[in-house]
Amino acid sequence: MDKALRSRQGDSDLVQQRRAKFEDFVHRLTEYLRPHLGRIAYGNLRCEVCDGADALDEVSNVAIVYETPGGSTDQVNIAYDNRTGAFHLVREDHDINCQDPDRILEAVKERVRSVPDRRMASLQKQADRWLSEGQSRGEMFAEVNRLLQSGLRGGSITAGEMRDVIRYIVDKHTQTSGEPL
Repeated sequence: MDKALRSRQGDSDLVQQRRAKFEDFVHRLTEYLRPHLGRIAYGNLRCEVCDGADALDEVSNVAIVYETPGGSTDQVNIAYDNRTGAFHLVREDHDINCQDPDRILEAVKERVRSVPDRRMASLQKQADRWLSEGQSRGEMFAEVNRLLQSGLRGGSITAGEMRDVIRYIVDKHTQTSGEPL
């Protein structure tokens, strides 16, 4: 009887340790994300935590969502199995499955740091498409201006992104059309 009681107490301690591990991870993640949340340069970055500790499958989920210019949405998804204490991070190149919250946090930080570059790559891809469609420089500038004034916060662009994509358009348009600056 005493052995069974100690076993249940040990199980309870393990559950509490796993809960504390997840709660600490969410706290550290939130602290890291805080300066980037809602900023246009980070695609109106936002984070939602669904705590599944009391769910049937006991899996918690953290979704970090942002947009690239033009309205495309990207997401980083982290699942945490409250039964095993394992994290699962879904990535484009390969998923990460591990017990180490620091490894997951570093992978998320890497992704968040890359958001401005991903947004610029999306803008350049749009500019390349406009150029391939034969749009004039003025038409492309009008498109960029529409993005700057977009009502979609994450799909909008910053003044710095506007400057950089206009430089890109000028360089590319001059190379392909021979039109002087």
